[in-house]
Amino acid sequence: MTLKSRMWAAGLCLAAVVVPSIAQVTTPPPAKPEAAPEYRPPAPPPPPRERPARTVKAPDVDFVPLSRRDDSGKIIPVTEPVEYVAMSHNPLIDVPKLVKIAPYFYTRRQVVEAHIIDNLDALENVEAGAIENTRMADEEGLRKTTGRLMALTDSPDLKPFLSTELVEDGVLDPSTGALTQKIMQTYQQDLTTEAMHGTTDPDGATPIDKMMHVVIRMSVSEFEYYYRRLMLDAADQLPSVLPELALDAAASAKVKPLAAKLAGESNLDARAALVRQMFAQLPLETQQQALRLTVQRRPKVDASALMAPLPEGAKPRDLDDETRHEIIFQLMDGGKVNTANLVE
Repeated sequence: MTLKSRMWAAGLCLAAVVVPSIAQVTTPPPAKPEAAPEYRPPAPPPPPRERPARTVKAPDVDFVPLSRRDDSGKIIPVTEPVEYVAMSHNPLIDVPKLVKIAPYFYTRRQVVEAHIIDNLDALENVEAGAIENTRMADEEGLRKTTGRLMALTDSPDLKPFLSTELVEDGVLDPSTGALTQKIMQTYQQDLTTEAMHGTTDPDGATPIDKMMHVVIRMSVSEFEYYYRRLMLDAADQLPSVLPELALDAAASAKVKPLAAKLAGESNLDARAALVRQMFAQLPLETQQQALRLTVQRRPKVDASALMAPLPEGAKPRDLDDETRHEIIFQLMDGGKVNTANLVE
């Protein structure tokens, strides 16, 4: 008899035991009462009217595109979070709007960093070339790569875009948010067009593969940026963090020479690379512990106090893209912005 048959037979046996036992303790039925009037339930209330999703069209205003080209005409990739650079290029984001949205930059950074640490292996794979090594023809590899990245980006406590969160919370008007999205989409269109007009690389990446790489990389640009910042922070905090990791003798023997080299290295890229080399010698859980200790050692930041309200009656200055970029990235770092310098 198969397992399924045995389970079905056991279910029948259980029913045969339970039903008679219930019958044995059932009291005789009472006398039949007089028939009650037929119950007519009230009519159900009408279903609520669904509110149609509101689509906001980006206003038709001029902006400086994100795409810059080198001497050969190729697009120079944006190495910072694409959305924040797009916000820097959004002329509708003026000083009063920056004051309203200022707390969100550092608050979101903390949430993003927590996701990075929880999914550290996914970011390490990205840094090792997981995106560029993915091919459309390799369905299993594509599914594996995108599945791991979705663990980063698909979370109920993190909106895909900061602009979405700002609009939903009512601190940014939909038109301004829509323009930021338009600036990002224009940049993505430029990149995908360039990829599709290219040739197949020596490593086998076809134009459509490279178009896919553009889309995936843009979706994780914020995570990549903060991952690299975490590596630099870990390099700075390593002397105090390392003793708390309780490494065994074998791990210590591998890490200590790299830590000694790090102490004498001033180049930021080299310092980050040394931290990644050290992490490669450690279990994932120990790496995560090191980064959590690193974050804990930061000075406390009150995100709500990073940008004071404008003085009453003050006239804010017009912002150019460079100044807007400087303010946004200062807020991302938890730095205070002196609004007195932003009025006429």
